[in-house]
Amino acid sequence: MKPYLIATPSFMRYHAGVRVLFKLARTLSWRGYESYVSSPANDSPYSVNVANPEIIKRIAEDGIVVYPEICPSNEFSAKKTVSFIAGSAHKGDKMYDISFYWDECLIPANDINRNLLRLDVIEHDLFNESGIGDRDIVSLYVGKGNYNDLSMIKEMGTTYMIDTIKPTTRMELANILKRSKILYTADQNTMLIEEAIQCGTPVLVASKNKDIIMETNPNHYGIAYTSEEIPTAKNTLTKAQEAYYNKFMKDEDKFIDNFISLTQAL
Repeated sequence: MKPYLIATPSFMRYHAGVRVLFKLARTLSWRGYESYVSSPANDSPYSVNVANPEIIKRIAEDGIVVYPEICPSNEFSAKKTVSFIAGSAHKGDKMYDISFYWDECLIPANDINRNLLRLDVIEHDLFNESGIGDRDIVSLYVGKGNYNDLSMIKEMGTTYMIDTIKPTTRMELANILKRSKILYTADQNTMLIEEAIQCGTPVLVASKNKDIIMETNPNHYGIAYTSEEIPTAKNTLTKAQEAYYNKFMKDEDKFIDNFISLTQAL
């Protein structure tokens, strides 16, 4: 069995694209494959192996190196390369032996293979509707969006601004979402939307770019784009949770099986 090296930045709890890379490394290890990440895994909830320079050199020669979209090139000079596109940030022209995509909306028209690798990166033991108390705050998130888009928000009591600094843990983030009446976000491509929905919290996407929202939720269940749509968002939260399960959890093992089969055949 060929070993895997997942090219990663250092672990960042607030970055879903990084979390999915670390989860891939852990899942491959659980399946019995030698698997490593290339950067420190401090604070990662996923138990992974971190490669040293000797391991990186060995896998580049005899194994499989998986690069995310943020990598500009084959930096480890690997003989067998895999591209895993989990976001829309591309850093240069790259050629790989095979490519996989986290979602259909990321697949370019010229890729006829259309290989999907859907991984669930929500900690459902944290992000759920258990232990819901008083919803006494409104959460705000700018992310990769425009702060000015949040100007449409009318004050609804105490607000909490979510950013890369706070909350400081994933558990604290889940608790904030469980306290929130609603999450306002200027970033329509953040997994925070799905995490809020799992906590039973409706989301208002304060963005003018509705057409490019990630296809995790193509029917926009649980999501509003104007204040008038908030009641509908609240009433469709259960449908949103079911849609996420059907898309990212139900067949996750099948996507992993396909990934292993195609990459081991390289």
